[in-house]
Amino acid sequence: MKNAYFLMLFVALFFLSCHENKNKESDEDKVKIDSDTNDLNDEDISNDENNENDTPDVDSDNEKSCCLYYNTAIASNGSGDIYIAGFTRDNQHGCGCDYHGYYKYPDNDGWETVYICDEPGGECSFSNHGIWISDSGEAMAAGFSSPVLINKDSWEWSSQGDLNYDSALVAVWGTSLSDIFAAGDDGSPGKGAVFHFNGSEWTKMEIPTENKLNGVWGTASDNIYAVGENGTILYYDGSEWSKMESGTTEYLSSVWGTSANDIYVVGGSYTAEEESYVILHFNGEVWEMVENGEFFVLRGIHGTDKNNIYAVGNGVNGDVTESAILHFDGSEWEKIETEINNSLFDVLAMEDGSFYVVGVDTVERIIP
Repeated sequence: MKNAYFLMLFVALFFLSCHENKNKESDEDKVKIDSDTNDLNDEDISNDENNENDTPDVDSDNEKSCCLYYNTAIASNGSGDIYIAGFTRDNQHGCGCDYHGYYKYPDNDGWETVYICDEPGGECSFSNHGIWISDSGEAMAAGFSSPVLINKDSWEWSSQGDLNYDSALVAVWGTSLSDIFAAGDDGSPGKGAVFHFNGSEWTKMEIPTENKLNGVWGTASDNIYAVGENGTILYYDGSEWSKMESGTTEYLSSVWGTSANDIYVVGGSYTAEEESYVILHFNGEVWEMVENGEFFVLRGIHGTDKNNIYAVGNGVNGDVTESAILHFDGSEWEKIETEINNSLFDVLAMEDGSFYVVGVDTVERIIP
């Protein structure tokens, strides 16, 4: 069940090499892929050599390993804490690098990496997909094995309650460490599921759909949205989940907003013949499609306000994976061209005008 879900979630995979990593090492931040050699180099995509912002930058040592690094989610809080969630995957060399979760946080001029269960390819496997950070700086990461509570360089399983081996949670959001919601699927075969964490254990909630869920976000514990397959949008009012009319049957990947009356959802479809994307908007009363097109799908969305929103994803042009980055300035969505040639899964907009994108072997800070 989990392998099928993984293949569906990450359909635009490609072959490339990455760093040799050790436990809690510094990783790449500002890197891009050389299309001729598939090696990593340390050229800054922003080409801003005079940047004095103290947001961490990271370069590459050009070492190769048998692992691909799927940086699947990035989040921050009002205190300036930033975390990245991800997992390793074999780079098709068959060298034994299995699914293995990790998270990263800024450390000096780089990113400190902490592996779940020590090293990639170890006895414990954890595929880490979604992440949410509390105001105190602690974070909850959701994955295929069990949610993990993170506090800088330490972590602990958070699997008490209704969770089991067949619970595949890929998105998480909360109001506090005692009020967290995680979405994904549960059972075999997997059906859509939402779990709630009260600070000590997880409880499975009743939801009006069997469609698998991919994203969850809210403004308060009584105003939460979850999105998923077949155009599914669910709403939680603090008492029960209800289904909303989305106006589409597309695969919906992520949800984010500035307020209860200004919410966006991104997604799309991917086939062997073509890719397409959709962006939906909620004005507090109805969902409307505000943008759609071809050539790529969208997987993540984030912004700082209603006039500064980013959405990211990827498409495939022949045998080449091409990233997709869109920016909304309050009036229109515009595609941003970069030299990133790989899948992007999430984005984090910063108050200083820069933004981060994360994806396969990619953590980049971009200065427009």
